[in-house]
Amino acid sequence: MDRRFFVMIIAVVLLSGCSDGGGRITEPDLQVYLDTPEVFTDEAVTFRFEGNADIISFWSGEEGNDYAWRTEDRVYQGTAGLSFGTGFMNGQQWKNQASASSDDKLVTLWWSDDFGGDYTAAGVAAAHWHDITGLFTFASIRVDDARNLATATPSGTVAISDFLPSGAKGPFWFAFRYHLKPVVEAATDSRSRAVVSGFTINLVNEALHVNESVVTNSTAGWTFVNTGYDAQDADYMPVASASYIYFNASTANTAERFSWAVSKAWTPSLSINLGCDYAVGIKSYSDSPMKGYTHTYTAPGDYDAVFECRNVSQDGQVLTTEKHVTVHVSPRGGATIDNPDPKTW
Repeated sequence: MDRRFFVMIIAVVLLSGCSDGGGRITEPDLQVYLDTPEVFTDEAVTFRFEGNADIISFWSGEEGNDYAWRTEDRVYQGTAGLSFGTGFMNGQQWKNQASASSDDKLVTLWWSDDFGGDYTAAGVAAAHWHDITGLFTFASIRVDDARNLATATPSGTVAISDFLPSGAKGPFWFAFRYHLKPVVEAATDSRSRAVVSGFTINLVNEALHVNESVVTNSTAGWTFVNTGYDAQDADYMPVASASYIYFNASTANTAERFSWAVSKAWTPSLSINLGCDYAVGIKSYSDSPMKGYTHTYTAPGDYDAVFECRNVSQDGQVLTTEKHVTVHVSPRGGATIDNPDPKTW
């Protein structure tokens, strides 16, 4: 994941820079001092300048603007969570979802690490599939049209680490299995259709405020494998859209049918790369000398504030120095007084 920064691009004008009068470039002579020894959160602190430099860039020492990370990417680990929605319509077999056995449920969810991509009945049967249906919430009622996603029952979000083996690298495949049982009595076990919507795997790091989809229903690459009654009947084939999987079936037939919606391979990548940190340009070549610079820290801690100073000669030579200032930021304290009960006044 790329991190965007607003960076001040400093254009160096090749005019006579700071020199000793003979055209030779001299080192920046800028000195930096804290305006006050006490610095508090959410209160501006002023860095006082003495001397000058042609170009000045500022590193506060905070994350995203830390001199120590100017050449190294910040890479953090996230966690992945899986979620989706379900809805049932028509018939009576939607009630089978309440069965304690996945063999009887209308819709179940599975994963495999050895499927291999053979999207045939033989390929699905040869793979080892792990049932994770019980980790999620499925619909427990019937609606008029489950394709109206406003009526979908949320599954809840389950961490991938709750069911994938620790340290496993993949690839992995996910599959929803739709199981229509034989109809014995139409009044009690007629066929139901089902919709699975919004299949999503999100990459999350709460500390970094990262929550983004790495797999969605439209990118999961669902392929259907149908077996049993009317397995290839064009009138009752499942359908995958950008938003949902629609398991369709005749409500009149009497034989068993399975439809598998199998995803393409997914290899987890849980690294979050924020890139390296960047300075803030506070003075360009053409700006007048500065007397100081003001910044506000929002969190307590010790920070290495760095002012990167450059002098430029007319033939393009550059001399750079860094001025480091340690800033200790304290929280602004204050007493909290609870009002007494009005009756005591």
